[in-house]
Amino acid sequence: MSDEVIKEAVAAIQNGDRRRARRLLGQVVNVEPDNLSAWWYLAAALEDSEQRIHCLKQVLRIQPDHAEAKQVLSQLERRIAQVTPPTGTTRPVVDAYQDKKSDHLLVSKPAAESGAGSESKPLGDVAVAAISMGVALLAIAIAVILAVTGRAADFIGSPDIEFQPTLQPLTFGIEACTTSEDGSTRLVFINNAPIPIEIVRGPEGSEEELISLEPGEQAPVDVDKDLRVRYAVKTTADGYTGSGASFQVSSGSVCLVPVQ
Repeated sequence: MSDEVIKEAVAAIQNGDRRRARRLLGQVVNVEPDNLSAWWYLAAALEDSEQRIHCLKQVLRIQPDHAEAKQVLSQLERRIAQVTPPTGTTRPVVDAYQDKKSDHLLVSKPAAESGAGSESKPLGDVAVAAISMGVALLAIAIAVILAVTGRAADFIGSPDIEFQPTLQPLTFGIEACTTSEDGSTRLVFINNAPIPIEIVRGPEGSEEELISLEPGEQAPVDVDKDLRVRYAVKTTADGYTGSGASFQVSSGSVCLVPVQ
């Protein structure tokens, strides 16, 4: 059921309807908090950087070796670091009040710059106009410089990094377990994906190759009872990326592990 909802959400993202995608994917992660695909596409559907970072961290919690999630997360964290103002910065405090004789909003000098015991004097109309003109010209100059240098997006806080996930993560997990007739302990991997896959076992970077499965095939893998072991699904097919998970199987159990 969740696979169909995710497909519908991906179509909504591709059609530019991110609001619908967020609603659909939010429903999935609320019910299935370990659904890697839902978190990944939810990150693409969101617009807020901090919310995206949360989703990408969920992806990496489920699959620590997800290369695209690491890359996008690094970009988003750098973007937030660039736009966050440094701590400890002090700004002058100013007083503003309405001039009774005109419609101008008058600003007094900062307290730190005023002489001790002196009273702030309202600025005249000519001074206010001159200041306004100067600020406007400065703003225009800054905008031109930023546009020419390509830094306008960083300055004005334009939409965060856009990314469209190009790879569909393969997901898998134990669906059901039964007692084996011969007392052996096994995992039965079932390839429900439309592509060939490989099942490996062991720590990331030093996995042991176990079996290869064509679409629709299944095969058993003997496991060490009562030990938590990492398994991973890999593929070289275009448009897909692998994933990993750790399982602990009770002695004498046969567990089904569909891959999709």
